[in-house]
Amino acid sequence: MNRIIVFALMLFCMTMQIEAQTLSEEEVTAKMYQAFELNKAGKKAEALELFLIVGENTKQQRNEGERQVYVCSQTMACQCYELLGRYQEGYLLGKSLLQGKLNDEERKDVGHLYAMNGYMYACEFIQRDEKGRADYKRGRELISEILPYSDGQVKEYAETKIPLSWYLEGADYFVMQKFEEALKAYEKALAGFQELGREKDVVSTMKWIA
Repeated sequence: MNRIIVFALMLFCMTMQIEAQTLSEEEVTAKMYQAFELNKAGKKAEALELFLIVGENTKQQRNEGERQVYVCSQTMACQCYELLGRYQEGYLLGKSLLQGKLNDEERKDVGHLYAMNGYMYACEFIQRDEKGRADYKRGRELISEILPYSDGQVKEYAETKIPLSWYLEGADYFVMQKFEEALKAYEKALAGFQELGREKDVVSTMKWIA
């Protein structure tokens, strides 16, 4: 039974890929409108699927009109990824879009979604998983990468997460009785909190250093 299901899924994906590569201009336009209607109705997963199909058909960007449709559809896909909690995919798509041809307004919209998805994706590394593990280094790398595109609350949260990750890493080392490593992590947390002017966090970190 499992083999039959796998084969059926493979056939379905192959069919979708062929369809996505052979749609006419009218069909692409129709799917774009349908995607917007689904998105408006709150059906994000269904809308995402169509936005991605539109993107597959316009990714060559052979003229300005096709470029605009591609960028618009993929920007909307980034938004859907965020709302669906699929942050890694939204981050990767946003990063890819930023490497392409965008006007100032498009770059601003894509940059915001890239930063938002990237921040939430980074948080997944800083927060402990079900086994109590975290990858603070990877989380900090991601946040440092998206910071130039961050604004408003996203920027504020992202800036705070870097020293916070050092603080949490220091706590982990302390529990493991690796006091030298804990001290180094706490000192980096302290420097970060001081730079941001977060007095309560500075005091808390200094207590652990002491």
